[in-house]
Amino acid sequence: MISIQVCDSAGVFLEGAGWNYGNQYGISGSRGEITFRDEGRGILEVRMLGFETLRWMIEPGASATQKLIMRSVPFIGSEAVISATRAENRTPTAFSNIKSSDLRKVNLGQDLPILLQDVPSVLFTSDAGAGVGYTGISVRGSDATRVNITLNGIPMNDAESHGLFWVNLPDLSSSLTDIQIQRGVGTSTNGAAAFGASINMQSHRTIEKAFSELNVSGGSFGTIRTNLKFGTGVLPGNFSFEGRVSKINSQGFIDRAFSDLSSGMGTLSWYGKKTQVHADVLIGHETTYQSWNGIPESRLTGDRQGMEQYIQRNGLDEEDASLLLNSGSRTYNPFSYENQTDNYQQDHYQLHLTHQFSRRLQWNQSLHYTRGRGYYEEYRKNDTYSLYGIFPKDTLGSIIAYGNLTRKRWLDNHFFGTVYSLIYHDSSRTKWIYGGAVNRYNGEHFGESLWNSYQVSAGNPYYYNDARKDEANQFFRIEHELIRGLMLYGDIQYRLIQYRFDGFDQQLRPSRQNANYGFFNPKAGLSYFCRAGTFYYSAATGQREPVRDDFINSSPESRPKPESLLDHEFGWRKNTGIWSAGINLYAMEYRDQLVLTGQINDVGAYTRANAGKSYRRGIEAEFRYRIIPSIIISGNAMLSRNRIQRFENFTDNYDTGIQEKEILYDTPIALSPGFIGFTSIAWQPSAGAELHLSAKSAGRQFLDNTGNISRSIEPWNIFYLRGTYRWHFRNLKDLSVFFMVNNLFNQKWESHGYSFGYISGGGRIQENFYFPQAGRNFLAGMSIRI
Repeated sequence: MISIQVCDSAGVFLEGAGWNYGNQYGISGSRGEITFRDEGRGILEVRMLGFETLRWMIEPGASATQKLIMRSVPFIGSEAVISATRAENRTPTAFSNIKSSDLRKVNLGQDLPILLQDVPSVLFTSDAGAGVGYTGISVRGSDATRVNITLNGIPMNDAESHGLFWVNLPDLSSSLTDIQIQRGVGTSTNGAAAFGASINMQSHRTIEKAFSELNVSGGSFGTIRTNLKFGTGVLPGNFSFEGRVSKINSQGFIDRAFSDLSSGMGTLSWYGKKTQVHADVLIGHETTYQSWNGIPESRLTGDRQGMEQYIQRNGLDEEDASLLLNSGSRTYNPFSYENQTDNYQQDHYQLHLTHQFSRRLQWNQSLHYTRGRGYYEEYRKNDTYSLYGIFPKDTLGSIIAYGNLTRKRWLDNHFFGTVYSLIYHDSSRTKWIYGGAVNRYNGEHFGESLWNSYQVSAGNPYYYNDARKDEANQFFRIEHELIRGLMLYGDIQYRLIQYRFDGFDQQLRPSRQNANYGFFNPKAGLSYFCRAGTFYYSAATGQREPVRDDFINSSPESRPKPESLLDHEFGWRKNTGIWSAGINLYAMEYRDQLVLTGQINDVGAYTRANAGKSYRRGIEAEFRYRIIPSIIISGNAMLSRNRIQRFENFTDNYDTGIQEKEILYDTPIALSPGFIGFTSIAWQPSAGAELHLSAKSAGRQFLDNTGNISRSIEPWNIFYLRGTYRWHFRNLKDLSVFFMVNNLFNQKWESHGYSFGYISGGGRIQENFYFPQAGRNFLAGMSIRI
């Protein structure tokens, strides 16, 4: 055993200092004593309000007794702020922590989902194929609408669609200090329920000295990223300001799929002995050319006959047919209208207050407001004019029903509320957290007709649909050490939701609708700490309401029910400093999971339906080992089985005018691969140099829920090479250069896709669409910090 005593510079023992070493943790006693088992080489961290964080390297055979002095600071720093929704080493759930220093090495302008690809069970998608623009993330096969995302504890998912559009937050990773990804239901959080994972991002940090930093990077497809970061350090009066402005441009791998992105973030902070306040402003603007439709399978494979049949089936005119036939097989974009763009601005305002009543009691309160507005413009061929209030007439006075036009579809929304938590350590054995949030969302959806072939005035807005969503949630979490090393975890949450929207009534007439939900989500688990590592088990429930499209495209009779999930997590993890490893088994048991079935409901819409019972069950493993001081190998893998136990698949039969139903059993869940893997070897020949070779892999992904191999994405394995070199000069805090080679061996692969089919002429027609990713491509950059 090793015994440490911590004291201040005057020799006064410090009681209540939090510490962790490997898998061990605790709080110092009345004489500042910290006692722990020797686990070999590792770092002991000691934190206490009013003192700098102390980090001490424990070497094998370290002295049994030591006295350490903690240096006092005149204010409480950001490092003392504990997020109420975060998991700690003793929390019985699967999670990964990513530091800003790790992000910095891979952040050359691509969106955050691409930067997180080394996290277990994570996959990314990119519509433009190069990681800039519209991108998405999935965890354990659960798509972005099922991943809860917060920034400084504030919900970031859209209240109606449940998704998060990273394109609205360009270069956000340059302002983050750390990220935690919890897989499964995880701890209680704010916003939409986590049905696959939660991503908790933090941007606050205490930087005591002034700095300025310039980052420039660029590479393939005309990608250029420039940002300027600066900070005042802690000024007299304990104020500080930190800011960032960024600009990113890329032409994209897919034809015309350009991105023009800009953003800025500023934080004004005040630090007191027991209180700190942060005022954050985050502004993002994006203009991207649309590449949402993917590439038809026949174009992707270069099947000329298949393309000709596709042209006939879909009634493509000469211009569109020529575009399909003469484009690159992997870069085809069906859009050619010059202003076929998406334009959106999203501004976030956050005010955070943290007050430390004592070393044991802390209050966190946040106010937030998000303002979003924007539109996408598109050219429509042979559309129905009456939908837009357009009624042109021919020379005989007859109304012309169809023709070409351009339109804009707008979003204009406001999201605001408060988030709060109270954290109490009543002893070194017990910690409890009470928290919650109250939020409101107001959203307007409307459309404008801009131009038509006959220059006839339109009825604008040609549609208008507004919505209001109120949500309140409360949670209480307790962690208690039953006996030495055995920790009990309990967490209960209640979510109350009221959603008002324009939909259809029982007679299928347009009307104002209301939906109200109350969800009770208990969680419980055990963690056991010993020399062999940390063992844990948890069972957690989650429930979530349907998304906007499920509501507005249904009647009260056909409206789907909420989804529910019971998540079991059982695992082990250990970190010795030289190596770390972990294994996690999970069983995510769903009831009424919402999936696309192809069925048309009572209002004539193809909407999602409840699938009864389904599950995701698997095992995750990860490791990191320093072979010699200069070489580290690491990796992770997920093996899973993802199934819907009974699935009803509907297919339109255009010959008979009815839908045909097929019942399938134990079918794979769409876009949920049975294998996801990552491996890496890192060479550090000197203190400032690193070279990494890594590989990311995924098994077969089905485009729908039928398990038909002809509607699937082939397994893929992609290699990456990246390097970093850092210099230190007297007048420069840091000068670094970075390079990255993506898809090193120029593999052809697709990140996601979709499929739909129908019966016509006595045969089945299946339309598959894919989103191909770029071949070998390069990025390089430089960072200067003074």
